[in-house]
Amino acid sequence: PTQIFDLDIYLPSKDEQKKILEEILEIESKYTNILVEIENQKNWIFQLRQSVHDKAIRGYLTEGWRKANLRIEPAHDLFGRILSEKEILIKEEKIKHEKNIRPVSIDEIPFEVPDTWKWTRLGNVIEDMMYGTSQKTDDNKNNVPVLRMGNITSDGKLTFDNLKYISPDHSDLPKLFLKKDDIVFNRTNSYELVGKSAVFEKSDYKYTLASYLIKVTPLKKYINSFYLNNYIISPTCRKTQIEHQIISQTNQANFSGHKLKNILVPLPPKD
Repeated sequence: PTQIFDLDIYLPSKDEQKKILEEILEIESKYTNILVEIENQKNWIFQLRQSVHDKAIRGYLTEGWRKANLRIEPAHDLFGRILSEKEILIKEEKIKHEKNIRPVSIDEIPFEVPDTWKWTRLGNVIEDMMYGTSQKTDDNKNNVPVLRMGNITSDGKLTFDNLKYISPDHSDLPKLFLKKDDIVFNRTNSYELVGKSAVFEKSDYKYTLASYLIKVTPLKKYINSFYLNNYIISPTCRKTQIEHQIISQTNQANFSGHKLKNILVPLPPKD
């Protein structure tokens, strides 16, 4: 108390003290209103993003482009080339034969797509799908960084902070190394966050991923990873393909790799 009592202060008149407080309250009120407006704008941006995703995956955004590009190879022909390529890779033992990929029935199709598009299943347009490593990690930054579920943002991006690491000599490597344009899918999290995904854009053989994530490798010669990822994180895909198949347990929810392989995908021509 002695130290406090000895402090020098500037003492305005009582009327000026009141005026100062009025100014402070007015500024605080404006500050609060600005914060509310920022949150409102964030919500509008989120809704706009969802609307754009929905229009994109239904073909509305490229309607004019299709009319001006009538000679583009339709997705049915593209899909035929994908199947032929996969057969070659299977014979060369570069990829495994996809098991339990169901044919697409008319009753399952959630919405109409343009005539040049085709409905298929995710498992038909990928090379490989693998769960991440369940091995114990450490904080040694000289080792291989491990992406975890917190490294995928809700709007489909990857962050590279708060990383953990495993030894480069670990038995899960090199098969679990991420390659450029692989998709990282969050299979286990809270109900709201299961299904997050993002495209890995860094160099090959530098990063791996944890067991709560799935590494999806599209047939990149034919499939654009960013299109596929934007479809997966779209509200339409979540509502029609993911939410009803999520298994919820205490404080945790899960969406398996088998279910992911069987989600329906609207496949446009490559261009």
